[in-house]
Amino acid sequence: VAYQLTLIDHDLFCQVNPQDLLVHHPPQHPSPAIAAISDFFNYLTRIVEFSVLEHAEVNDRALIIHTWIKVGAQLQQLRNFQTLKAIMSAMGTPPILRLKKTWAIVPKKSLALMRTLKATVSEDENYSAYRLSLAQTTSRPIVPYFGLFL
Repeated sequence: VAYQLTLIDHDLFCQVNPQDLLVHHPPQHPSPAIAAISDFFNYLTRIVEFSVLEHAEVNDRALIIHTWIKVGAQLQQLRNFQTLKAIMSAMGTPPILRLKKTWAIVPKKSLALMRTLKATVSEDENYSAYRLSLAQTTSRPIVPYFGLFL
């Protein structure tokens, strides 16, 4: 799943020209390429949220959360910070956070991993952890979090 999402994001990013960043003035004059990236981010966030909330059973919800956390870890390995941010954003939405019984049975290792992933894409100190992560290895390809540039 993480690899397929990375391929989709890569394709969307390849469609952005440098001049798109200059002419992008939402909502009056959005660049189609940048709007596509933003739309996919929002769509993916809602998909993650819905995949958790569609299940009535607490155990099923916990399993789905655990699965998305594992996907997030794979995304970090693939250096796809755009999709990682979308998944972590979905995990932080009020409908997901209110699932107290569900969070209580998510494995502790998964919760610790999620805290690490959230810290990586956290807005704290102007994305300092994210910027540090970018600077650590520059030889591998990356799908950056595009919201930082807008």
